[in-house]
Order: sequence, then C-alpha cells, then structure tokens
Amino acid sequence: MATISYTFVSRCAGGGHTKLDVSFNGGAAQSVVYTTDEISLPLSSLTQDQRETLALLILKVHMAGKTRAQMVTEFASPVTVTI
Repeated sequence: MATISYTFVSRCAGGGHTKLDVSFNGGAAQSVVYTTDEISLPLSSLTQDQRETLALLILKVHMAGKTRAQMVTEFASPVTVTI
C-alpha cells in the first residue's frame, strides 16, 4: 500500500491559496500551491480524461507492492478503494 502525506505550510493573506508539502511513500516532500477553488471542485467537474487518469493513479496506489497473483485475486470481485 502507498502513502501520500499532505502537510500544511502556509496560506495567502486572502485565503485563496494554500501551500502544502506533499510526500509520497515517505520520500522527499515537494511544495505545491493549490487554490481553494481547485481543491473544492466536485469530482463531477472532471473531464473524461481526468477521470480515467485519476482512476488509474488511485488503482496504482492501491495495488502498490502487490504481486500479479494478488492483483488477479483482488480483481475476482469488485475492488473498492476508500480514500
């Protein structure tokens, strides 16, 4: 299983931008600035390409470290990933 960690760094004076340090699997954190609007958009606003990319990335995180046999076993029934 993979781990993604978000650590609050700062917020702009107007509150519309938030800077976070984002770490993947305990690696070096990368600073990222997001707008509040960007974060709060509903998933229904994603394009079809964005949905497909998101689904693949979440599945990659979920299956990280598993063997092919383990993945096949897991795909034998519906796979639900809770974030």
